[in-house]
Formats: sequence, structure tokens, C-alpha cells
Amino acid sequence: MAIREILKNINGSRKKTFGIAERTIRRLALRAAYVCHNIPDSCQPGSKLTFSVIVKNVGWKTWYRKSAKGNDVYAVLYMDGTIVAHGYLDCDRVLPSQNTNIYFSIRTQLELGIHKIKIDMVKQDVAFFEHRGCRPLVYEIQITRFPQKISPKKSLYSRVIRFRYVDVPITTKRFCGKCTLFFTAFI
Repeated sequence: MAIREILKNINGSRKKTFGIAERTIRRLALRAAYVCHNIPDSCQPGSKLTFSVIVKNVGWKTWYRKSAKGNDVYAVLYMDGTIVAHGYLDCDRVLPSQNTNIYFSIRTQLELGIHKIKIDMVKQDVAFFEHRGCRPLVYEIQITRFPQKISPKKSLYSRVIRFRYVDVPITTKRFCGKCTLFFTAFI
């Protein structure tokens, strides 16, 4: 609705408002909403993480993985301010109000503590979505050393005689209805 009003103002008058309306339309073209992700809360130093982020195109332009003009849309992952990985769309084009999965595979840092992960969308040779007013996904991950040995008294498997593998769905506050994460349990 707001875009139509801006376009009417542009077509109706060519005053000083033209530059303001044009900037507003450009800013509204590149928008993304981060629907859900499965980034872990903590991990060991130097471990390999593979996770995905579901991103929704809430702008009014179509995103292309391989554009004829060379303006591909992809995601950039920063860890503590440095670029660590790129993630690409899982389909050739994403229309407005459609979702897409973006997959990442990174190796965590060796330093213990809390590290900041930031994921921002990019339209190549045009702009970062953050520079156009779209908030990036920012998440903190804690890198800790987990105990390597579990004492036999506290071991879950010490009294299990017969077992089988069962996939149990996990529901957390970070997952929407479209994401399901499974873990393997012994029964």
C-alpha cells in the first residue's frame, strides 16, 4: 500500500519529493525476514557446525541465485566481525513473500567464550541488506570445553541392556512449524 502511494506521488509531481520517494522505494525493495534457524547455543572449540536459516523475502523484488545481470542474492556469515562463510539460496529464484533455505558449514574458533554470529543478505554489486535498513540475524554462540569423560556412575548407558534407535522431534522457541530437528534416543 505504501509503495503505491509513493509511486502516485512520483508520477503526480516532480518536485523535491522525487529523490525522497525514490530512496524509499529502493530501501523497500531489499527486505528479508529471518523466520527460523537451528544454530546451536554452544559447541566445542574447533568443531564443525552445519546449520540452516530460513529467510523470507519481504521486499518487492525477486531474488535470483544466478542473475543474468550478475546481481546474485546470497547470505554472508560474520563471526566476531570477520567474514567466515557464504550461504546461497536453495532455489533459482525467490518471489516476494516466499521462503528459502540457506545452508552454512563453518568451523568454530578455538578461543573459549561467547562469540557473535551475524548473518546478512547481500545483493551482489548493489548493497548489503543491512545498509538498506533491514536488520541482520545476530546470534551469540558459547564455545566451551565439554567434559571428555563421563563417570560410570552417572552414565545413562551403563544400565541399558537392550536398546533401539528412535528419532524424537525437538521443539524449541527458535523453530517454527516448518522446521523440525530430530535427535537419536536409546530406548
